[in-house]
Amino acid sequence: MSFTPVTRISRNVLKTLNDFAQERRVDPKLLDFDLLSYETLIKRGTDDAYRAIGSSEILCEDLMLDPLFCIIQEYEIRIFSKDSTKLISTINLALSSDKYKIKAVATFGVGTVLVAHKGVLKELRDALWKKKLLAGFFIDFFEANLVNQLKKLVTLIGFNKPLAKEIKFSVASGINPQPPVDAKILKIYLEQQTENNLIHPIETGTNILRYIKPKAGIDGRGCDAKYIKVREPRVIDLKPLFDETIYEVEGESEILYYAKNDGYVKCEHGVYKISKKLFLESASFKSSANIEAAEERDISVHIGGKQKSYEDAIGSGVRIDVRDLNVEGSIASNVQIIANDLTIEAQTHSKSKLDVANVANIKLHKGDLNANEANIEILEIGKVTAKTIINIKQMLGGEAIAPIVKVEEVLSNCVITASELIEIGNINGHGVKLIIDPNSMESYHNQIEELKNRLKTLSIEIRLQKEEFEKVHKEHSAGLPRIKKFQQRILLAQKEGSEPMKQDLIRIKQYKKSAEELKLRATKISDLEIEFERFAGEQERLYKQDLHAKIVHHGAYDGRTQITFVNPKTQEKVVATPTGERETITVVIGSMGREIKMV
Repeated sequence: MSFTPVTRISRNVLKTLNDFAQERRVDPKLLDFDLLSYETLIKRGTDDAYRAIGSSEILCEDLMLDPLFCIIQEYEIRIFSKDSTKLISTINLALSSDKYKIKAVATFGVGTVLVAHKGVLKELRDALWKKKLLAGFFIDFFEANLVNQLKKLVTLIGFNKPLAKEIKFSVASGINPQPPVDAKILKIYLEQQTENNLIHPIETGTNILRYIKPKAGIDGRGCDAKYIKVREPRVIDLKPLFDETIYEVEGESEILYYAKNDGYVKCEHGVYKISKKLFLESASFKSSANIEAAEERDISVHIGGKQKSYEDAIGSGVRIDVRDLNVEGSIASNVQIIANDLTIEAQTHSKSKLDVANVANIKLHKGDLNANEANIEILEIGKVTAKTIINIKQMLGGEAIAPIVKVEEVLSNCVITASELIEIGNINGHGVKLIIDPNSMESYHNQIEELKNRLKTLSIEIRLQKEEFEKVHKEHSAGLPRIKKFQQRILLAQKEGSEPMKQDLIRIKQYKKSAEELKLRATKISDLEIEFERFAGEQERLYKQDLHAKIVHHGAYDGRTQITFVNPKTQEKVVATPTGERETITVVIGSMGREIKMV
């Protein structure tokens, strides 16, 4: 294809080329063009016509961000057939940009070759401008430091050798719009929750909510001079509502909401609060995972009441750590509960573990319970350990350990261990063991061990102090003859009316001071011995704890119940299997040592 080059005036080079190709009925891909001249024209909102601007005229950003301000470029181009082109260099050039043409990036690809000649910079610029014109970008506008960048590019590419690695750099940059900030409420407390914990414990002063104020965006203008209008920010009609347990701190762009109390965040009827009471239908890994409160566990939880009859109120493997827990239902296997006070209105699984600092109330217990005080309606196969007292209505099996254990009815295969009192209403079964063993109580055992350690420490200290006293006392006594001579010389000097020797006076003074120190040492040893005797007496009193304990049964023994008293000091056992009505059973010191006394 060949034709005489044609000159055209255009505001859109790509459209002009396509129109020309359609006129001549040729493929647009076979056309090329040269830029002969160009002009940038502007028009303000109040102007009737465009005017040309000079190359040195700078347009301020405020004017560029005026939506009524218009910019156009007119190009004089010469259209010709690609067959007639003669390339000086092989330039592999591509141009890319974003959707709004805010920025353009040129890529000089692998294989680009620059031939050294005086017009190489112009050649690069012309090649770049052609790409920009075909893409709809303005030229010689939005091009900060283009010449300097092209100089650096020539240095990087070099001459007469193919480019081994592509090079990218920015060739156009408009005014980037800033999107608006939408109003929104961020629930920070939800972001802080762990995957396996139903609630996130909140401490006083914790930031729980954040309200982002709406903020208008800033419009922009692309490198094709088109105005870019940003949308209006979305506005939330209502800010978070909260009660007196939360306070707010307002800033320029946001409002922060903080907790006044420890607890957890609760939202009822659109009002946020810090609550210490949590109500749940159930607790399981399917619905809520674990429930672990803050370090002080200052949260009360109520679980159950609406679950199905065959479902557990607390599912398998759940861990709960709160202040107070009330469960209207059963507890599944491998459940671990830590609480100050606990109430379970159904049953516990045999593989559940419960640690209660104060009082535990359980309807049917099969698991492992440790509490300060325990009240059980039915103990089946589980174990209950308490620091003070255990009250059980019916014991079908299992084990109860506490200083005081009271059971209304005992059936078969039950073990009861106490240090002060076992009181039973009636025994209807076999395999029952009633044991008085103070040392099985953790507090008692700890007291005994502590007394043993104190007595051992005191014994060593008294021995060392006595050895040191004997040594010092021996040295002090050995110096007495010399001290008497010093005293005689002082008396003689006083009779003769002369001054005693200064050294004699000093030695007498030192000897008296040594005697005072010996008295202090003796007093300290005496105090240590008194302390030793006091601790020894306390230890002996504890060793006689079994002599103060008793077993009370308000019914009759049938000879199948085993009674055992364990000597806390020697761990020797005194065993009996009583028959008949023996309301009170104790152990006493008899002719053969400890003996069972039945009344």
